[in-house]
Amino acid sequence: MSFKHLVILSILSVSTLVAHASATNDTIASSDTIWFDDGAWYVGQIADSLFNGYGKMVYADSTVYKGEWKDGMWEGKGELFYPDGDSYNGEFSGHQFSGYGKYFYSDGAKYEGFWENNEKNGFGVFR
Repeated sequence: MSFKHLVILSILSVSTLVAHASATNDTIASSDTIWFDDGAWYVGQIADSLFNGYGKMVYADSTVYKGEWKDGMWEGKGELFYPDGDSYNGEFSGHQFSGYGKYFYSDGAKYEGFWENNEKNGFGVFR
């Protein structure tokens, strides 16, 4: 796992805990916006005081995730955009690239294939 991914996972863990603490009312509408003290924000569906369903999170470092959430974690199909210009479009499981996805590097390179635990795994093509 790269340093960039470790930093993002750390930010996500803290943001998820803060969101859970901030959204204690289970009667929140199906699509709400939550603002965090660090400047991050989330807009989307919430259930059981966690991000569940479809939503968009903009983190304090300008990383953006748009996609499916389950129990406060990236789960299912989504898109991730990093401030350095890299991006990923594909499947996630537990906040990690998992399944089929495309990673676009800011220098124009691209990997398209399968992932497991944020690592290229199985068949894939790197250009």
